[in-house]
Amino acid sequence: MRGEDHPVEQTTDDAGFPLSPGQESLWFLQRLVPDCSAYNMAVGVNLHFAVETDRMAEAVARTIREHGLLRSVYRLEGDEIRRVPAVEATPAPWAVVDCVGVDDEALRRLAVELTRRPFRLDRELPVRLHLLHRAGPDVLLLTAHHLIVDDIGHLAVLRAVLSAYGGRDADGPIDDYDEFVARQRDQLAAPRARAAEKYWRAELAGLESPAPLGHLPRPSDYRYQGAEVVLDLQRDLMAAVRDAAARENVTTFVYLMTVFQLLLYRFTGRTDFLVGYPVTQRSSRRFANSIGYFVNPLPLRATIDPQESFQAVLRRTNKRFWSGLLHREYPSALIPRLIGTRLDRRLPGLVSVLFGMNTEVPDDLMNPAVRPGSRLRLAGLDVSRFDFPEQLGQFDINVLVTRLGDTTRLRFKYNDSVLDDDVAAELAGGYGQLLAAATGSALPFPLRGLRTGSPTR
Repeated sequence: MRGEDHPVEQTTDDAGFPLSPGQESLWFLQRLVPDCSAYNMAVGVNLHFAVETDRMAEAVARTIREHGLLRSVYRLEGDEIRRVPAVEATPAPWAVVDCVGVDDEALRRLAVELTRRPFRLDRELPVRLHLLHRAGPDVLLLTAHHLIVDDIGHLAVLRAVLSAYGGRDADGPIDDYDEFVARQRDQLAAPRARAAEKYWRAELAGLESPAPLGHLPRPSDYRYQGAEVVLDLQRDLMAAVRDAAARENVTTFVYLMTVFQLLLYRFTGRTDFLVGYPVTQRSSRRFANSIGYFVNPLPLRATIDPQESFQAVLRRTNKRFWSGLLHREYPSALIPRLIGTRLDRRLPGLVSVLFGMNTEVPDDLMNPAVRPGSRLRLAGLDVSRFDFPEQLGQFDINVLVTRLGDTTRLRFKYNDSVLDDDVAAELAGGYGQLLAAATGSALPFPLRGLRTGSPTR
């Protein structure tokens, strides 16, 4: 392996830059569990051209050199976590791996191994790139800690590297996260933040402590490890979901998330629990292509009365969803302290389950690069997605519904220290069954019938 990573040996004399509350939360989690790799964001692309390794190395170095979040360490300075830039001469975390003769399955296993190495944020850059050289198309792997990128920012870094290699500039301002942090701090000092605090205190008042989910003995310290079940939802089923959502005057996302709540009720019997859902804080076009952590996972309180109907749960979920979005700018990382929730080391945080949905942005040139089997022409370069598991074990359950053209894919990620593979597969399949029942008006009334004879309890 050429170009091994090196710890940062010298930083600038700059006093550093403050972090956002979301970044601070991820930093503390990494400090608490230093071997955690669940928050490593990874993406791989097949490079359908003859790669000049020296030229690619320079593209990587240029991209990191020009973007402050990439060229920094994150450490305590006094009593505050700061982003401290490394000197420009710091070697880029880049390596070429000889994979000639390695078959596809072994290559995926290697990609998982390389991208799951934990980051030491206080002494190494929070990004790594590997070129897997093989007889077929080479594979470029980009791994970055979630503290510095979300999905959009992750692809922005990849776009910047490929554009630099192709001799072109990436579109849009992508190195302005410090401006976002400053705006967020100003917002937290404004009266609107007091209104948000009042809302979240009232919304989460009386909520029981998060009960452990799963059927396996839960470790005393949360283990950030996991696996996933991938299912493609039938086109006819998703058309029925969209029609049913329209009839009920709710979004497709709200409809899907409400059915997910029914799945959790059937599995656990709990009638009052939290489901997280990620929202973006890229509300300004100023940050549309920025590198940074702009995700704010909001908690939605799911309340299910076993005596009521699915429509009643759907209406309540819809109301709470839109009410929460009115306060989306308030950092969810501050909510546990706001409501007096104590740290439970057995759990991943205030929210143990997450439900999200991705849709394509029509004018995003990177869309084809994240579609399996599709190719993208960028900066004169032909690339396609290299698919492998990533971001596993962050939550007990993390469901991501992705719409790619006519295909809707369900990625049911789970923590395999609390759920075994068979139960996870049954839950994923059960979600599809509940969707079909909901759209076909076949759910029991009252909802307590969901618990009768349920195999996944």
